[in-house]
Amino acid sequence: PDALVLADQDRFPTTVVVSEGADASALEPVAHIWRAPPGSKDGGIPLPWLLSRLGAEGVTHLLVEGGGATHARFLAAGLVDRVRIYLAPLVIGGNEAPRAVGGAGFRPSLGEPPRLESAVLRRLGPDLLQTAQIIRNH
Repeated sequence: PDALVLADQDRFPTTVVVSEGADASALEPVAHIWRAPPGSKDGGIPLPWLLSRLGAEGVTHLLVEGGGATHARFLAAGLVDRVRIYLAPLVIGGNEAPRAVGGAGFRPSLGEPPRLESAVLRRLGPDLLQTAQIIRNH
């Protein structure tokens, strides 16, 4: 409840989505709480429900800035139109290194990995930003 993202709810209202049964009582005074229905096989928030609910609220663009598992779920569900990949001049390795896309990955049984087109690379200070569209495999 004391996170900076929740500091100014009058000017910047924040919605927190929690899975069924999660205790969000500490956040209820400082954020809008949406309780997701059950339904996702992996125990996460059901993405079709989330996008439908956001659409009903007038949201037409969504930035998914999550961890590797969140990114993997959106990609596997075919819910990504564009990616923005930031590359920093760092070498991080080992089993504990963060991954941009986590989970089981893509295997032939799950379909081919998403391919990118119209990629643009630009420098942002010492970092690089690659922006690309997802090619739909239908």
